[in-house]
Amino acid sequence: MTDGFKVAEVGDVEPGQMIMVEVKSEQILLANVDGEIFAVNGVCTHAGCSLYGGGLEGNLVECPCHIAVFDVKTGAAISGPAMESIESYPVRIDGKDVIVTLE
Repeated sequence: MTDGFKVAEVGDVEPGQMIMVEVKSEQILLANVDGEIFAVNGVCTHAGCSLYGGGLEGNLVECPCHIAVFDVKTGAAISGPAMESIESYPVRIDGKDVIVTLE
């Protein structure tokens, strides 16, 4: 396990917005839900589409390819066609830095 990777600064992800970052060749989606930043795998488990192009409503992100919906707080698949959840990662804030730990 690692202490984590600085992936962004807090101001890079405004409330209600998402950004995509890459950590160790993994696409990580950062989403700001009501001022709290969450990190999940940025690739849909259904067809491998990038979730970054989808819409974020509250804590739910919709895949732009086939409208699967995931909870960015937990990674849970909420509606199909995706049946498998996406990985969620611990996030901590250190000053202005957003730190994500890949476990």
